[in-house]
Amino acid sequence: MTKHFIAIVLICSLLLSSVVLAAGNGDEVCLNSEKADYKDLRGDFYDLEDNFYKYRSSYQTSMMDSDADRQNLFYFRLQDLDRDLDDLRDDVRDLKSDVEDAAACSSKADLLDDLRDLKHDLDDLRDDIAGVLAEGKSLPHQSINEYGWKKTEPAPSAAAQQSEVVVSTLNSGPTQPTTAVTATVTVEKAPSWNDTRSVAWLVAGVLVLFAVVVFLLGMLMRRR
Repeated sequence: MTKHFIAIVLICSLLLSSVVLAAGNGDEVCLNSEKADYKDLRGDFYDLEDNFYKYRSSYQTSMMDSDADRQNLFYFRLQDLDRDLDDLRDDVRDLKSDVEDAAACSSKADLLDDLRDLKHDLDDLRDDIAGVLAEGKSLPHQSINEYGWKKTEPAPSAAAQQSEVVVSTLNSGPTQPTTAVTATVTVEKAPSWNDTRSVAWLVAGVLVLFAVVVFLLGMLMRRR
């Protein structure tokens, strides 16, 4: 009788153990994929958090050094990082929704708590980024592109400035063909009688005076 009782107890213990193990394995299987996704999302968050600390340090150093180019570069990198965190937050929200729709498991509540904590960590990190960017909002960023490279325009050279002055001077005058202007400058004006009359009278007067002098000298020579 005692042996039968012991055997019954052993069989019941084995059955109970099997039920417990089966229930545990069911919990593990029903959230196995979700737990793996959570670990991946948590790993992505740690990578983005490391980038934030590096970018923040470089951004603050550039402000202390008054290095506008480097400051703009890490300004845009922090903005890109904030967008990546926003995308990761959407992934966490989707996974949380999947876990809530999953079958009831003993570890379901713990996984939901972990996802809520991850979402809070993401929100806190985004707040930190906003605070860092607010420190340098006074610096203009319009001349910087999305890669952090300044779009500088070369200053006009002295020759270019001189050409602009010449063009402006020419444009301010009457609008006429350039060839016409050149022709007007280069064509010589033919002399008229009005221009040469005074010269002719002067030459004639000199000749008359010279003839009178010669005539007087001739008369003097005859008297002798």
